[in-house]
Amino acid sequence: MKKTTIFTVLISFIVILLVSLYFFNSFSNKKNQVRLSLEDHLYENMDYSKDDIKSIDINNAMFGFHAVVIFNDESDIAYTYMYSPENKTVYQHSVNKINGDDASDTELKHLEEEPK
Repeated sequence: MKKTTIFTVLISFIVILLVSLYFFNSFSNKKNQVRLSLEDHLYENMDYSKDDIKSIDINNAMFGFHAVVIFNDESDIAYTYMYSPENKTVYQHSVNKINGDDASDTELKHLEEEPK
């Protein structure tokens, strides 16, 4: 009976480990896809250079991923981009000040038109 219990615990541990590794790897691959799509959008479609971008932070959201981009010439403004997994594109979703305040009273240099 001890051998059966040890075997069951060992198999359970291996299954949990493999499932965890699978989900971690899947999460990392999706996060990398978001980063690549965002960089393609910013550098190819919008003609920004890497020197224009202060930071890009990719986060897991309730329904996918979003990215917060801060530009060097507007370091107090956070531009949030959402990733659309259906067509593997990103679009600018919202703009706020870094401190969380609304940026509607600010002249925004990097505001994009809403997607159609």
